Amino acid sequence: MDEPIVIQRFRSLHFPSWTVPIALLLLCIASFGLLAPWLGLYWDDWSQLLVPRLYSYGAYWTYFASDRPFSAWTHILLVPLLGGDPLHWQIFTLGLRWLTACAMWWSMSRLWPTARRQVTLAAFLFAIYPAFSQQPISVAYHQHWLQYLLFFVSLGTMILAAKQPRRAGLYLPLSLITLALHLSITEFFIGVETLRPLFLWFALDGVVTVKRERLRRVALLYLPYLLVFSIYVVWRLFLVQFPGQDPHSPELLQQLFSAPAAALAQFGRFAAMDVLFILVANWSRVFDLRLLDINQSMVLLSWLVGLAAAIGLAFYLSHLQEPDSQVESDAPHWRRQAALLGGLITLLGPAPIWITGHQLVNTVDFHTDRFALVAMLGVSLLCVALLDWAGRGPAHSAVLLSLLVGLAVGFHLRTANDYRWMWTQQERFYWQLYWRAPYIEPGTALISEDEFLPNQELFSSSSAINLLYPQPSQPQDLAYWMYTLLPRYSDGIPASGQIDYHTRLRIYTFSASTPDSLLIHYDPQKGGCYWILRPDDGDNPDLSELVRQALPFSNLERIRPQPIAGDYPPEAYFGPEPQHNWCYYFQKADLARQEEDWQAIAALGDEAAALGYSPTHPEANSTYEWIPFIQGYARAGRWDTASQLLIAVYQRDNKYGNYLCKTWSGLYHQAESDPAAQAGSAAVSAALGCSY
Repeated sequence: MDEPIVIQRFRSLHFPSWTVPIALLLLCIASFGLLAPWLGLYWDDWSQLLVPRLYSYGAYWTYFASDRPFSAWTHILLVPLLGGDPLHWQIFTLGLRWLTACAMWWSMSRLWPTARRQVTLAAFLFAIYPAFSQQPISVAYHQHWLQYLLFFVSLGTMILAAKQPRRAGLYLPLSLITLALHLSITEFFIGVETLRPLFLWFALDGVVTVKRERLRRVALLYLPYLLVFSIYVVWRLFLVQFPGQDPHSPELLQQLFSAPAAALAQFGRFAAMDVLFILVANWSRVFDLRLLDINQSMVLLSWLVGLAAAIGLAFYLSHLQEPDSQVESDAPHWRRQAALLGGLITLLGPAPIWITGHQLVNTVDFHTDRFALVAMLGVSLLCVALLDWAGRGPAHSAVLLSLLVGLAVGFHLRTANDYRWMWTQQERFYWQLYWRAPYIEPGTALISEDEFLPNQELFSSSSAINLLYPQPSQPQDLAYWMYTLLPRYSDGIPASGQIDYHTRLRIYTFSASTPDSLLIHYDPQKGGCYWILRPDDGDNPDLSELVRQALPFSNLERIRPQPIAGDYPPEAYFGPEPQHNWCYYFQKADLARQEEDWQAIAALGDEAAALGYSPTHPEANSTYEWIPFIQGYARAGRWDTASQLLIAVYQRDNKYGNYLCKTWSGLYHQAESDPAAQAGSAAVSAALGCSY
C-alpha cells in the first residue's frame, strides 16, 4: 500500500546547512528566552549599572581598574545603547550566546570541513551545555559571551588565513584584532590560547602532508599570535598596576617556585574535582529525580519543552543535508583529533582560575560555575567524539545527543524560573522599602540579621538601593549600604552598643555608624512583608535575641515621609509600580504610624478590608503587620474596630498575647475616660486576660 503523499513529503524533507543558525536560535530561545520578559537584574548587574547613574560612562575605566582595566570598553559601548531595562539586556546577552554558538559551528567547520555533521552536533551541545547556569545575569555576563564570540572569530579567521594564504592579508589582521579584543575583557582564555598551534596543526592536516614542513608552517603562522599573547601575559603578570591588591593574583603559579610539590598537589586536586564536575557531576542537576514531580506547573512545562526540543532536534538532524561531510571511513581520524583537542580544552579551560588558588567547585560562592564557560567548547567536542565512537551510526548519535540537549533545555528553563522568582523577591523588597521609606537620609546603613535576597550578596543589594533613591552626581560616598549582623555578631552586639561601618568596593565607598541606621527584618515563615523595626519592638516574639539587642540601631528619623524627586524609583531598573497588595497597605500604615497620622492608618485599614484582607487572609496573617492598624483605629477613636481586630489577631496567633496586651495598655491609658475605650478594653481583657 502506497504511503500518503503527506508522509512521503515529510520523509523527503531536507534542511540545507544554512538553516543551522536558525535551529540554534530556536534552541537558545527555548532554553533561555521563554521567561526573558519576567527576568530582571542580578548580582553584578546592579553595581555595574550604578556607575553611569552616579558618575559617567567614562567612570567604567576606574570601576574596572582594580582587576581588568581594559574591559571597561564593553560597558562604555553598550550601556548607553541598552540602558538599564532588564529585558534589553536579557535579549542582547541571549543574542550574544546564540552568535557564539553560531561562531563555534562556523570556526570548527573551517577547522574540520569534512566533519560538518559532527561539528554541527557539537555546536548544539555547546549552545546549551549545563555546566554554566547563570545566563539570566545578563549585564555582567555579556562580557563573557562577547569574549567567547571574539575568540571564535579570531580562531576561525586564523584557520582561514592558514588555509587560504592568498587572503591572509584580510584574515590575519581581523584575527589578531579580535584576539587582542577578547584578551582585553578577562583572563579566562589564557589556558586555551596556548592551544593555537594545535588548531593550526589540525587546520593544515591534508593541506601540508609532510610533517616537518607542516611544523615549520605552524611555527611561522603562530608567531604573530604568540607575540600578542606574550605581550598580554607579560603585561598582566608584571606590568599592570592595580590601585589595590590584585584580586586575581596567580598565587598557585607563584607557589610553584617556593613549594612545587604542594602547588602541584593542589593543582591536581583542583583539576580532578573541576573536570569531574564539568564532565559528569553538573549533569546531576539535569537528572535530579525530584524533578519528576510533574504536579508543579513549571516542572511539567520544562519537561514538555525539553521533550519537544529533543524530538525537534532529532528530526532536524536526521533531515539535515551535509553534502560535503566526511565519509565514515574518515571518522576515526576526526574522533582522535576532536578527543585530543576537546580533552585539552576541558583541562585548560578552568586553569586560569586554578593558578589564582581558587576552583570551580565551590559550595560557598553560587556564581563559580562561570569558570566552566571556556571548557564547554572542549567537553562538547569530547562528548560528540564519544557518541560518534559508541553510536551505531549517524542517526543513533543524533538521537542520543538530542536526548541530552532536551534534558539540558528543561534544566535551563527551570533555572530561568528560579531567577524569575529571585527577581520577584527583589522587586518586592525594593518596592516595599520605597513604600515604607519614600526617602532615606544619606549616610544610612541598612542592617538585617542575615541576607534575605538569595545569592545576590550585599554589594548587589546595596547598589540597587542606591539606584532606588536620588543622589547627587559624582558623590564622594554612596548614600546607603546593606550589612548583616550574622555571622560577625553571632556572639552578640558589642558592649559599646555602637557599630562603625566602612566599606570600599571598586569606585564605591561608604561610611556610617549606628544609630544612623535602619534595622530590616524578613522571615517568610513569620510574615509576608519586610519590616523596618522600631526600637520598642522588643516584645515581638518573632525576633531573635540578636535582633532584639540591635533594635536601638533602628533610627526611624532617618526616614522622610515624602520623596524628594518625582521620577523615582526609576522604572528602567525597577519596572512600574506593582499593584497595591497587602504589603503596600502595611508599609504605608507603618509609615503613617511613624508620622502619627492615625486617620490615614484607619483609611488604609478600611481600604485593605474592602479588598478582603483580614487576619485570616493568607497574605495578611502576620500579627505584627496588623499592629499599626490596631493602633491607628484606636487613636482615631474607633475603639470597637480596634478591639475586634486585636482579638481576631490574637485568636489566630496567641503567642503575641503579651505584646498585644502591652500595645493595648498603652492605647487605653491615653483614653481611659472614653466609654468606647472602656468597652473595647473590657472585650480585650476578656479575650486575652490582659490587666491594665
